[in-house]
Amino acid sequence: MPALADIVGQEQALGQLRAALTGARPHHAYLFEGPEGVGKGTAALALAQALNCLRRPSEGCAGCDACLKIRDGLHPDVISFEVLPEKGQAERVRGLLPSLAFAPHEGRARVVVIDPADGLNTTSANVLLKTLEEPPPSTHFVLVSSVATQLLETIRSRCQRVRFRALATEEIAPWLVAHQELSPAAAQSAAELSGGSLGRALALAESDDLSERSRRVDALLVAVGGSDVQRLEAAAEWTGEREESTAALELLWLKLRDVLWRAEGLAGEPLAQSPRNLMLGLRATEEARQAIEGFVNPQLAMEHLLLRLAQLRVMA
Repeated sequence: MPALADIVGQEQALGQLRAALTGARPHHAYLFEGPEGVGKGTAALALAQALNCLRRPSEGCAGCDACLKIRDGLHPDVISFEVLPEKGQAERVRGLLPSLAFAPHEGRARVVVIDPADGLNTTSANVLLKTLEEPPPSTHFVLVSSVATQLLETIRSRCQRVRFRALATEEIAPWLVAHQELSPAAAQSAAELSGGSLGRALALAESDDLSERSRRVDALLVAVGGSDVQRLEAAAEWTGEREESTAALELLWLKLRDVLWRAEGLAGEPLAQSPRNLMLGLRATEEARQAIEGFVNPQLAMEHLLLRLAQLRVMA
């Protein structure tokens, strides 16, 4: 379990947490919101480490007795409450709350991580709301959500919201090389296909065909900037490959999305590309994928798409 300093990306979210940890006192309830697999749950436990670390208070060291217990799920003052859609969900929430009235057992602070918080039904959320309105001393709640709008507004209003963003390819790929011992090509492919999710990138990293698919998609992009003949030749390579074509277009969409992020200054070095044209290119790519799923000839769909991207001057 990494400390705050080891979390990939998320500078804004981590800055917000560090300001609270080194300020007057952290908030009693946080809402960590953002896409799946971008580090929300990891950050929740890293926050628990920072609040209880014996060596580096307010930051966490990931190596002291307290941090190791939190990593292993053995710390008595860090409670990970998994929200399940079972019939007795509200009873489980009620059963959690009485123990929070007592002081922490051995740490400086108690941390209750509720994940996924958007899975709370209305009854459970209202049970929790009473505790959020009158929080026990030395207790901090972290609600983890990928769809924060599904939470009751009364719950959201009691929490300090910390927003986590999708990660850029340039953040995910080096991490995979350093921590998963992947080749740069495999790491790049997994990162590009992850949709900004480190969790998904880790799952994809085990796939054997990612590098080859990424190479073929890069060839399509090269053809966009080439001649009409080059575009026709590139499209001809996809004759009859319906399933592979749709998978390739998903990867192409993600590559173009990363270019859009860079054009908007949201990730990596800014690029001099038209955000409007990139948005149109993303739409054209999605329409091509849907056309192939609707049994349009993959080669014809690719030809049309490459021509449209060339007209828009869209290149990754």
